[in-house]
Amino acid sequence: MSAQERSATIQWSRWRIPATADGVHRIGVVPFVALRAVAIVQLTVATFSGHLQTLSLTVYWTAFAIFVAEGLLAAWWMLACRSPVLPRLAVVDVATMCVLLLAQIAYAPSEARLSTWEAWGFGVSLSTLTIAGIAFARWWQTIAAATALAACYLISVLPSAIDAGHPATAVSNATGYVANVIVIRLLWTYLLLLATEADAARATAAKLARENERRQQRDILHDPASMLRLLANLGALPQEQQAAVRRQALVMERRIRAFLAEGDRPTDGAPTTLAGNLQNAAAGFSDLDITVNADLAASAQLRPEVQRVLQDAVTTLLHNVRIHAEANHCVIHGEIEDSTWEVVVTDDGTGFDPDTTPRGYGLTHLVEAALRRVGADVTIWSSPGLGTSITIAGSLTRPDGVVS
Repeated sequence: MSAQERSATIQWSRWRIPATADGVHRIGVVPFVALRAVAIVQLTVATFSGHLQTLSLTVYWTAFAIFVAEGLLAAWWMLACRSPVLPRLAVVDVATMCVLLLAQIAYAPSEARLSTWEAWGFGVSLSTLTIAGIAFARWWQTIAAATALAACYLISVLPSAIDAGHPATAVSNATGYVANVIVIRLLWTYLLLLATEADAARATAAKLARENERRQQRDILHDPASMLRLLANLGALPQEQQAAVRRQALVMERRIRAFLAEGDRPTDGAPTTLAGNLQNAAAGFSDLDITVNADLAASAQLRPEVQRVLQDAVTTLLHNVRIHAEANHCVIHGEIEDSTWEVVVTDDGTGFDPDTTPRGYGLTHLVEAALRRVGADVTIWSSPGLGTSITIAGSLTRPDGVVS
């Protein structure tokens, strides 16, 4: 992208209206400013385009000057605040329009007060409805503002309308103040509600994204934290266990690098069968006496998302066996039955009481929660002195890729 294109993009982003509550407030300025500008242009054209019939030029030009000055000031104020929700400005604008409507009695001939630009109060006061329908906090304030405009309009126009035989026209115009301000208020309320809910949804999504990122960080660092504990005392470990710890540390190092690079985690040729997953998980624990019994699951294929989570869960369980269980032997058993697969990880270690012993992050999040997210069930049995047995079960994916 060239420097000129970047500059144009930056300039556009400054003026782009965001789809947020703040954006609705900013775009809400447009109707009032636009309608007020149109009213000023219309009044100017009507005033200077022909013969002006007026009872008092002084009152007429005073009213003209007040309308233009107040309109420009109100537009500037609203643009500066980037919001039409300005109750004080709304009160000033409504009061000004009421005065201008009543001033028609002093400058407009009686026969010209209904539907002509000699009496221009009705035409220019319609723009006030946009701020009256938006700025006030309560409905009664909005209705009161529209009613005040309608009353001033009827006071200045209705007698002439009755004399001309068109009272219905004046009454219809007056009711239009109230009807239109209600529509404007409803539309504004709905747009602001949509924008507010969108803001809340974005905030929730951002919060969930942060929580998910933190969970991923904790997940990726949980097992390496256990590994660091072993590496800190590497010299005290048997030679065979040292080699196993080093190999597993290299695997974890690659996973952390992949996570930091925001790429997919390396698979290291990870198999798609249940038996292959269990063998792969146990391969990094050559220092443990592990028996993998998965002949009954040799051909069972897992969905990719289940494959990754299951292997990580079994790896976490084996870390727990290594660090906490003080086990002499561990058995990993995998089998398929009908449309389900089952994995049981059993050790003869110290065990614990599931009802009274708090479960750590690894068992709670990397095993139970992670497996349940992919549709697998986890059952934990353990007893002090009798070891631990954890059963994982889920639906089976056949070789043709169809879930049974």
